[in-house]
Amino acid sequence: MTAYANWEFYSTTYLGTAIAQAAFPALALRASAKIDQITFDRAAAIYEAAEDTETITKIKLATCAVADEMQRQISQPREVASERVGNFSQNYIVTKDMELTSDQRLANAAKLHLGSTGLMFAGFAAGEYGGAANAN
Repeated sequence: MTAYANWEFYSTTYLGTAIAQAAFPALALRASAKIDQITFDRAAAIYEAAEDTETITKIKLATCAVADEMQRQISQPREVASERVGNFSQNYIVTKDMELTSDQRLANAAKLHLGSTGLMFAGFAAGEYGGAANAN
């Protein structure tokens, strides 16, 4: 598997700045796997066919957005709300964004670019996976 987006696309088209160039290939590969998961491998089929350039660009943008979110989750420090010393205890501030799971935040990042493409649709499209195109 190769990543859907490369450093050049991330830095010049997506205009990303959150990820260092050396760290980008690994994050892009993980982000691409996440894109495959949330699109039920539909993104891979479109990307390999290389016919729909508009959707391919959206897949690349979504990959960059997911990679940015992964980087944010890795590097985001947690702010301490309270601390007790005896039998050490720490409580952290929980923001509205932190109430979402990691997977939900990653899916939301992808949804910005893929939400209108139908790639994230959890059902079967007409004719998909060998089904009848028109079931009457």
